[in-house]
Amino acid sequence: MHYRPRTRFFAEAFRVLRPGGVLATADVVPMPGTRAAEGGGDRTRISRPCQRRGARSKITT
Repeated sequence: MHYRPRTRFFAEAFRVLRPGGVLATADVVPMPGTRAAEGGGDRTRISRPCQRRGARSKITT
C-alpha cells in the first residue's frame, strides 16, 4: 500500500465510502520459484487469470 500509515488510508476510505458501499482490495503475492517482474511485462500474465475468474477493475470517484 502506498499510503502511510495504513490506518489513515482506511479511515479516509471508509469516510468517503457510500452507505452500504464496499471497499475491495487486492495484493500480488509472489509464488515460490517466480522472479520479480522485469519492465512490467509480467502484468498481463498476472492479471489474466483474475479476469478469467470474473474479476474486473472499476475505479470510481
